[in-house]
Amino acid sequence: MTKAITCMKCGAPLQLTNPDVRTIKCEFCDVINQLDIEQNPTKMGKFVPKKTSAGPLKVGMQGNFRGQQPFTVSGILEYSEDGDTWYEYMCEFSDGTLGWLQYDDGDWTMYFKKRLKTPVPPGVRANSRININGMSVTVEEVGTARITHVEGQIPFAVDYEEEVDYIDGWTEDDKAISIEMAEDEVELFVGREVNRRMLGL
Repeated sequence: MTKAITCMKCGAPLQLTNPDVRTIKCEFCDVINQLDIEQNPTKMGKFVPKKTSAGPLKVGMQGNFRGQQPFTVSGILEYSEDGDTWYEYMCEFSDGTLGWLQYDDGDWTMYFKKRLKTPVPPGVRANSRININGMSVTVEEVGTARITHVEGQIPFAVDYEEEVDYIDGWTEDDKAISIEMAEDEVELFVGREVNRRMLGL
């Protein structure tokens, strides 16, 4: 599935490759375009300065998850907090499924978005234990990160320099849990640690 739209800033043609895309950065003028549910441009975001590198992967790179699920990197978010930087890559699989591949200080984790069925309890702290969707989660880290770079297409509304609250932890069977909270959105991601060989990169 592809859809052509035009940039709200410069009028350049932009090609959407997935029906879930809600943000795209114009590759011509480097301005964020946010889209409505029908993928019509509705809000112009900030200008994103160009970078020579956004981590080890680039938009357009292809991989094959566990040798059975081909995917293409369609978007990149760079997060920064207290001097630390990590990257999340939107991976578009051949069947249209979207995954999030996180790269943090040499470690790789492949996440998939899940519907959040239970509310996130208030006042969550590191080293506490919470129940999310029936899973017992040991909280490893709680913080607020700033988005310091955006490339390509993203399946939710996001802007350059936006702040995102997060909770990261692990289940008893070693599933990685990440909860991200930005404005009115709370999203749950569940994943597993992987290595570059498992990603076919």
